[in-house]
Amino acid sequence: MPTISEYLAQYKERQMAKAQTGKVCAICGRLLQETITGSRSTDDGSVCSDCYYDQVGDVIEQHPIVSARAIRG
Repeated sequence: MPTISEYLAQYKERQMAKAQTGKVCAICGRLLQETITGSRSTDDGSVCSDCYYDQVGDVIEQHPIVSARAIRG
């Protein structure tokens, strides 16, 4: 039975092998798995949900949605 450090090393090797054959996030390089990380198509390529929502949040912060002030009187 392998030790924990050996098991983790084998796990990392398997993940790297999958990353070489599968799609990875264009921003962070994470292996894209629809049920775990999400997979969104953008102009930059396929990205994970975390990176996608970070980009959307940045755009909203740069261009906030504002409404006219109500005038009381």
